[in-house]
Amino acid sequence: MNAFADDPADSGAGERTMKSAHADASSLPDTGKLYVRFVPPVLRQVDTPVTSSIWVSADTDLPGAAVRVETRSDLTVLHSNAGYVYRGPLVADQPREIEFKLLAQKPGTQRLRISVETPVRGLEAQMEAILPGFTPADEGPRPDPLGRPVTLQLRETPLRDALLQIARDGGVPIIVDTKVGGERVSYSCVDTPAGSVLRILADAYGYRVEYTEGAYHVSPRR
Repeated sequence: MNAFADDPADSGAGERTMKSAHADASSLPDTGKLYVRFVPPVLRQVDTPVTSSIWVSADTDLPGAAVRVETRSDLTVLHSNAGYVYRGPLVADQPREIEFKLLAQKPGTQRLRISVETPVRGLEAQMEAILPGFTPADEGPRPDPLGRPVTLQLRETPLRDALLQIARDGGVPIIVDTKVGGERVSYSCVDTPAGSVLRILADAYGYRVEYTEGAYHVSPRR
């Protein structure tokens, strides 16, 4: 486990950055783009290992990358070496999923920081994640309005059909207004919470999404 301060400015440089993987400088690109996405755990119970994942991709081949997860004292990254959950190459335009397990010792909201560094100077990323809703194991998991993660590959699918499919696959109730649904949707995602996908698609096509009384309501914006 590697703890981090509330204010990043209070952390030393060694806590905020990672050592770059060594590589022959002549074989490295001059620049590139790095894409990082964090998939939070669905189950959030104290003293129970929960699975999270990080998706990392680049637009150029990289001979080495390092991914590190830093946590506070009451949240632990299991089976990691000083918080490092991956060291290895990245292949251009081929996203790599990195799974790891977290163990919370206290209920409530947890925080973590994800750092990705590559051998290319300046090609790095950092993000912080807030994970609310950890409960004592004896209380059982609370219903998660985001639902289960879904994996989709939609091609010219009517929006209404897409929303209903996402809700069905993710196990979340949904009420779709009769005026919603004429647009055609092309969209793909991997292991993304159903509630998040519903909001992404509805917002993209100008509809309003509200979560009330235990269900998602999708309707035209007034």
